[in-house]
Amino acid sequence: MADSEDTTKELYSLPYASSADEGGRLDEQHNMLKLLLDGLFPCPELVAKVLKDEEGRTKSILDLGSGSGSWCLDVSNQFPQAQVVGIDIASNLQRNTSNCRFELWDINQGLLPFHGQFDLVHARFLHGIINHHNLILEATKCLKPGGLVIFLRAGPNVTEGRTALMPAASSRMPDQSWYQRFWSFVELGSTQRGLPAEIYNRDYDEGFWDYETMDEKMCGAAFITLPIGAWVTTSNPTETARLRTIGKFWAENTMRVCRHIDHEMSAAGRSEKDIELLQTRLDNDLQTTQTHSSMTIRAIWGCAQSVEDANSRNHSPPRDEDAPLPLLSNEPGEYRVITIFDNKLAWTKFNAQLMSTMTPDTKELRETPGFDLMEA
Repeated sequence: MADSEDTTKELYSLPYASSADEGGRLDEQHNMLKLLLDGLFPCPELVAKVLKDEEGRTKSILDLGSGSGSWCLDVSNQFPQAQVVGIDIASNLQRNTSNCRFELWDINQGLLPFHGQFDLVHARFLHGIINHHNLILEATKCLKPGGLVIFLRAGPNVTEGRTALMPAASSRMPDQSWYQRFWSFVELGSTQRGLPAEIYNRDYDEGFWDYETMDEKMCGAAFITLPIGAWVTTSNPTETARLRTIGKFWAENTMRVCRHIDHEMSAAGRSEKDIELLQTRLDNDLQTTQTHSSMTIRAIWGCAQSVEDANSRNHSPPRDEDAPLPLLSNEPGEYRVITIFDNKLAWTKFNAQLMSTMTPDTKELRETPGFDLMEA
């Protein structure tokens, strides 16, 4: 058992939520995401439809990688008619309630004990997953007919206009984004440690539309951004205050996370001096409001086919490839944080266009260990 625990901890490089410091950080992160989304979900209307109270039927919810347990407790309060189960590789500081319980489970072992039992399966910011695509498949197998699965993943940062990736800081461009440099090392380091970032990203690029057990008419995706730092100004003072609160927390949160992922940094070919320089420059970058950038979150979701649809999947006709993408910006002085996509073509086209804005240095930092070594 000890060997298994050691292997798991090596894959999951952050502290466990059972520690007061990490549990507190995850609680704060949960509250900031709830403030960003104005709730617990990127698709609240669909969740409400799936979890609607039905006489004689208890709804059930599974949270994968439940962390501090805050999301589970909040959703159990919002839907008291449902039974909520949170699973994670380590315990947290929460107590079970009448409709919410926590179980120890390593999701890298698959989800066989949970197959076919849930109306909603939720996963957010998973870390340390050996085979992410297999986990996606396993999550869909946990759904009851008509059940909903939602996955969220954090990503790189984008410019103020939200249509282009920020250039990563490099020896040639030291005044560019140190967060982008940090995220590049996270992606490469994860891949070098046997947790390929390419598979994570591909799963989110493609969404749930093509899964045979899913109803493609009930699938969707969202491009979500949150400001890094308290730089946002909008025409609405209340909205400005809200986004600045979120941005200030996320800058501080990123600095805290950066202190715990030396595994990824070393695997990306970074020396101790290079890591120290990154942490110093990242702190400076995030504590100022000069760089107007936002961290990205991509959400994907979909509903399993109902019993009636299971044997007669209705394929939607292909969409016009020239169909316009959803708008990512509003009028000057406003800042939209979430944009919904309702079809795979628009979603994949958007992701491809965004990635095409990556600078050559950023691409090399994500793909080549030790590229552009910088030492204090």
